[in-house]
Amino acid sequence: VAWRAQLFGWGALYVPEATAYHERGWKKDSRKNQPLFIRRFSYINRYRMIIKNESYLYILLHSIFILPYEISSLGYAIIKEPGLLKAWIYLFYDYKKLLYKRKVIMKKKKKEFSEIYRFFN
Repeated sequence: VAWRAQLFGWGALYVPEATAYHERGWKKDSRKNQPLFIRRFSYINRYRMIIKNESYLYILLHSIFILPYEISSLGYAIIKEPGLLKAWIYLFYDYKKLLYKRKVIMKKKKKEFSEIYRFFN
């Protein structure tokens, strides 16, 4: 949500007194208890997000940092959870729809990627 909000020109404030809770995260040894479709969705969702929201230039510029993680993630899936790999079929099946969503998002974009990524340097 914050990624797209930044693209659409929204701002964010830091409030040190605020407390946030994130209940959905994986807890130790709980991953295997999650249904396979949830694990597949979790595994492939970052690629959906990248296709819809990311700058192709920034993917290229940061590929030296991104590729080791992605190779490790794929290796983990192949060795430990091969059932996750079917999620790639869903991604390819939805690819045209994701590109359409990207087009809609990029038309509404109000901030340049360089402005958003200044927080990551």
